[in-house]
Amino acid sequence: MSEPQPVRHAPVIVSLPIADRRVSHDFYRAALGLAAVGEVAEDGLPEPLQFEVNEGLRLMLARPAASGG
Repeated sequence: MSEPQPVRHAPVIVSLPIADRRVSHDFYRAALGLAAVGEVAEDGLPEPLQFEVNEGLRLMLARPAASGG
């Protein structure tokens, strides 16, 4: 009989709107000690800008979509 495999859950991603990627990155890094994760974009920050809070929780910071109105 094989060992039961642990249940793997997708991480919970909380998305918050931001105005400035660099300012937001620096704030969350300094205030909470979080390190950004992901592939680095042209501005030197991961895109999308995400921080791993713990194994099951990520914080994603994104600029709001421009309205077409």
